[in-house]
Amino acid sequence: MKEADMTRSFLPDPKQTWAHSTCSKEELLAALDDINITAIEADIAMGRLLLDDSGLIRPIMAHPPDSTSDLSFDCFLELATRKRDGVPHKHLKLDFKRLETLEPCLNCLCTVMSRQDNSFDKMIFLNADILNGPGNRYRSLHIEADIFIEKCLQFTQTSSDENLGRYSLSLGWSVDCRSLSEYTPTDVDNMRKVIERNGVLTHFPGRI
Repeated sequence: MKEADMTRSFLPDPKQTWAHSTCSKEELLAALDDINITAIEADIAMGRLLLDDSGLIRPIMAHPPDSTSDLSFDCFLELATRKRDGVPHKHLKLDFKRLETLEPCLNCLCTVMSRQDNSFDKMIFLNADILNGPGNRYRSLHIEADIFIEKCLQFTQTSSDENLGRYSLSLGWSVDCRSLSEYTPTDVDNMRKVIERNGVLTHFPGRI
């Protein structure tokens, strides 16, 4: 199958029913079992697992400033890609909140998705807020745009033939949802420059 054909086969219908910020095991299992949910979004940060006395810092499913969770990224991915009787897989949007989560999560993705018994057949969006946006124009960003894109491209370009077109970059702006500010032509132009500089195709998770 040609790469373009495989990309189309994984691309979801624009009309999706989302479970957002699915950052606990209870929320994830509920979303996976819900036949009305077609796509799952979850935040990834560095932190500690609840009830884990080791104190190990690892990628967990949490939205900063939260730094604890009962769900590690490894466990999230195992559950989300596992075949469930009578319930289709869900598209996944992985929202990376800290750059240091990226490499270990991509390594985990590579391991899980390359298994011979893996039956996961949906799209995986690699998402991060890489530019300042409305209501959040002067705060420091936790994700450096070029580094995030470079590491994601390296990952997707080394994926197996079976996974061609499964991954898509989802690049956004860091915003304050309480702000009444709007996106500006400068916001769009800055994102265009990043995309052109890195030579990528992407989806925009903008707030409107």
